[in-house]
Amino acid sequence: MKKRKFSDYKKVFGKIKQHGIELVLLLNPKSIMTDMELGAMKTFKLYWSGAKILACLFHVGQAWFKKLTKLGFKQAYVEDKRITE
Repeated sequence: MKKRKFSDYKKVFGKIKQHGIELVLLLNPKSIMTDMELGAMKTFKLYWSGAKILACLFHVGQAWFKKLTKLGFKQAYVEDKRITE
């Protein structure tokens, strides 16, 4: 999916939910794992409000590393062994 906005996710998940209804499938997940895209998380809550949204640990780590790099901590992370041990 090229765009990753709430409105785009709403279209996609709306079609998934509608297709499930047409096939007489109960799509009622207890939990949903996502890569922390706010548009996706908001849409999951819209269509499956009872589902627990879980963040993928890989993507959480990736987001933290990007933020720390942006704040200027990358060099310390690479050079200071106390941080990485």
